[in-house]
Amino acid sequence: MGYWPNYGTSPKTTKFVIAFRYPIMSKNKSNLKNLFDLYGGGGEFLGLLAGLFLNGVSIYKQIQEGHQWYILAFLIGLAIALGYLFIRWLRKFIIKRKIKSFYEAIRIGIPTRDFSKAWNLLSQEFKNDRWDNDINRFKKGFKFTQNVELLKIVSNGYKHLSHSYIVLYKDSMSAPEIKGLEQLDGVSLGEVEKIKDFALATYQDLKNASHDAEKFNALEAKLVFRKNFSDIVRWTLNVDNLPNVQSDNPEKYYLSAKLVRIKRRKPIIGTYEITNITDINDIMDT
Repeated sequence: MGYWPNYGTSPKTTKFVIAFRYPIMSKNKSNLKNLFDLYGGGGEFLGLLAGLFLNGVSIYKQIQEGHQWYILAFLIGLAIALGYLFIRWLRKFIIKRKIKSFYEAIRIGIPTRDFSKAWNLLSQEFKNDRWDNDINRFKKGFKFTQNVELLKIVSNGYKHLSHSYIVLYKDSMSAPEIKGLEQLDGVSLGEVEKIKDFALATYQDLKNASHDAEKFNALEAKLVFRKNFSDIVRWTLNVDNLPNVQSDNPEKYYLSAKLVRIKRRKPIIGTYEITNITDINDIMDT
């Protein structure tokens, strides 16, 4: 939403200008023009509200004389509607800011990462369910992440005080991959034995290294085709290093989409907290 050189060019305010060109817009055009130059979605609301205020004296005089009572009634209704729209805009602004703060806290530069800040933006239930309330396990999930570039935050709905947003971002990782995983890229149905051989070999390597190989066996087969499968295995087993991995760690880039749910700690007042983060691929597969 940008700056319009005159009021008539704003599609959202055209009807307002026509209906109230006199006396609402007969004066103070230059003042309102500057007010409309405010940044963000609230600029238009504040500009319109300022226009009503600056011309209030003129309307009040006409009401005192017994004229245009209908204008007062309409303006009260308009003020209520604009107040409601402003509250909705402000709520979305605050929620987006919270989500943005979370991803900024875990982004590039290990010395500047603030995992404690990101951790505090999560609900207690989410911490317990995903990371067993262990911030160190939370940190491990980003051990090989080199950068997180936030691209887009889009509202996806509102239900029972819970808001959902789709977050699109690009991240890069430099992590050692399990040997043999590259051979599964583009495998066909006729080569399904390759998947079985890879799974058996990795299971044995994990068992020999005294890791919980049964957790590896319990992973869904579809995950083996994810580009970050090695990282999924590390996170599932809660280990830093895996046996039988490649010696080089090439940096790879991923385009990720997450469904983020967020709500207030209390229904009326209180700060917002993130209650769940789900990969869009997991939702589409169900």
